[in-house]
Amino acid sequence: MWSFLSRIFNLGPVPSRMPHYSIDESGIREITLLDKKHLWSDVLHVGIVTTDDGPWLDDLFFIIKTNQGNICIPQEQAMKLDLLKNFERLPGFKWEQVIEAMTCSTDASFACWERTWSLGLSIKSRPYHQSRRTSYCAQPFRRRLQARRQICEIVSA
Repeated sequence: MWSFLSRIFNLGPVPSRMPHYSIDESGIREITLLDKKHLWSDVLHVGIVTTDDGPWLDDLFFIIKTNQGNICIPQEQAMKLDLLKNFERLPGFKWEQVIEAMTCSTDASFACWERTWSLGLSIKSRPYHQSRRTSYCAQPFRRRLQARRQICEIVSA
């Protein structure tokens, strides 16, 4: 929709408050004023959060927790970066969780990889898919705000 309107009215690219990233063999570089580097060897957790905001708004986010901080990459940017191809370097990555997340249209979170899984450590079993449906009578703005808060909680945890 934005691309259509931008062509008609000569508008710029889609405005975004999300930071931009670049990916190489050593890790993910966060392109901000601080210019952080997140190494693949420091990745602790990879997850996906989905919302019911699509198709006009971002509705799937990749959450990557590292020793240097947390990263939240929207699906559109992840596809441009070829992020999924880079997840092949993580042993024991749960691709079935990615497939389930891609087909999900509700508010949910999916755990795709944790360092403890690749180390063979036993951890408490927990469901990988934790669906949180929002009330259909709630205003769309309220649902988006709740989804954004959920993403912020996951990133700050």
